[in-house]
Amino acid sequence: MHAAGGTAGIWLARPASTGQEPELGAAMSAARAQEYAVVRAEAETAVGLADAERLRISRRLREELGRIRRRDFFPPPNETRRGPLSSRSP
Repeated sequence: MHAAGGTAGIWLARPASTGQEPELGAAMSAARAQEYAVVRAEAETAVGLADAERLRISRRLREELGRIRRRDFFPPPNETRRGPLSSRSP
């Protein structure tokens, strides 16, 4: 990296109190649960659409699920994550 003229650094953070870590985890989990719920609702709405439209929405929602999962460091309960698209491969 330095040979190419770049720099790199690592920042480490620790909670200021023992209560902050579970609070942060719970807040992140709740945020991801809400995102999963939105995807699930959109998928359920798409069920009655024409094949081409349903396929387009399915692809978009699978991409969105991938984005959500990449930032899902404190996953909500499994039943929140499961949905019409979760059992199928992208």
